[in-house]
Amino acid sequence: MTIKEIAQLCCVSRGTVDRVLNHRGKVKPETEALILRTIHRMGYTKNIAGKALTVRKNAPVFGALVSSEGNPFFDDVIAGFRKAEEELVDYGITVLLKTMAVLVGMGAWNNLLWPMLVLSDMKKYTVPIGLNTLWSPYGNNYDLMITGSCFAILPLLILFLAAQKFIIEGMTAGSVKG
Repeated sequence: MTIKEIAQLCCVSRGTVDRVLNHRGKVKPETEALILRTIHRMGYTKNIAGKALTVRKNAPVFGALVSSEGNPFFDDVIAGFRKAEEELVDYGITVLLKTMAVLVGMGAWNNLLWPMLVLSDMKKYTVPIGLNTLWSPYGNNYDLMITGSCFAILPLLILFLAAQKFIIEGMTAGSVKG
């Protein structure tokens, strides 16, 4: 059901139906009541995607960058994006979904696998390897894992806080000013 069809059923213009729907006034009370009854009777609902297209000159693009497929959490996110893509393609809205599987794999290799292969002494283990040793099929020591994770992120957080001004300047230096 569209505004045009509602207008035809009520023998009014599309503009009149639009004024009633958006509470813009300048409509006779009898006409407004007729339009509202027709809308209610026909089960009309506003088309949000259609509204987005009429407001914008360029079709909107929605996107997400997820770490990798195969992660149970991201599988649900990816499924949601695929469904949104199917529903919004008719309205000219583009949905982009990209994964960083290569970067995630490289990070896993550099942070965990390579040091495990090279280091033989547990005293020389890096923090990610140390945290990995806390995983067990018989139970996990979550309090130590969380504490270790907090300590592992501290150097990066301190570095960011110390260089925050320069990081933000660098990010905005190449941006388009308009």
